[in-house]
Amino acid sequence: MTQLGAYLRTNLARLRDDLFRQRGLLCGSGPIEAAHRTLLQVRLKRSGQRWSNHGLDRLVRLRSALKSPQAHLLTDLFKRPTA
Repeated sequence: MTQLGAYLRTNLARLRDDLFRQRGLLCGSGPIEAAHRTLLQVRLKRSGQRWSNHGLDRLVRLRSALKSPQAHLLTDLFKRPTA
C-alpha cells in the first residue's frame, strides 16, 4: 500500500480528472478501447488474415489516416519513400 501512496503523491498533478472533464477531454480507457476495436480489430481479425510486422504497421498507419479528420496524415503517408 505504501507504493500506491507514493505513486499517487508523485502523480497527483496528472490525476486531475475533474479539470480534464471541464476542458471537455475524455478520461479513462473506454474511448481508446472503442477506437481500437473499430479501427483495427474488425479489420485485422477477419477470417484468413495473416500479417507480417511490416505489413501490419503500414496497415495501422493507413487505417488511422483514413479514419482521421486530418487529411494531411494520409498524404504524408504516401509521400514517404518505401524501403
